[in-house]
Amino acid sequence: MILALAFVKIDDIYNSVNLLYDELPEEICPLLGWFEENYIGTVVRNRRRNPLFPAIIWNVHDRVLNKEDRTNNYADAANRRLNLQMAVDRVGIYIMFKENTKWLRHLLLPIRNR
Repeated sequence: MILALAFVKIDDIYNSVNLLYDELPEEICPLLGWFEENYIGTVVRNRRRNPLFPAIIWNVHDRVLNKEDRTNNYADAANRRLNLQMAVDRVGIYIMFKENTKWLRHLLLPIRNR
C-alpha cells in the first residue's frame, strides 16, 4: 500500500498517508514513518518539513495520466554507458576520480601545447 503512494495525486499525498496510518497494521507503521520522513516530510509544530526526496521526483501520477515513462531508465542507461566506458562493473569514487583525471589530461593537452 505504501508503494501505491507513487500513483496518488501530489495534492492528495498527505491525506493518503494519514489514511494509511489508520489502516495499516501497527507492525508496518515504523516503515510508513520512515517513508514519510524521507519522501513526504514529517509534521513538526504544525508544519511539514521538506523531505529528502520530494514527491515531484518520485511521484508518477501525472506521468501515468500523460502516458509517459514511469521509470528512470535514462539514468540507468547513462550509468551503464559510464561503466562500459570505464571498463568496470561498478564505478566507485576512486575509479571515477582516476578516469576523470585521465579525461581532463586528454582534454587539456592540446591547450597546453599551444
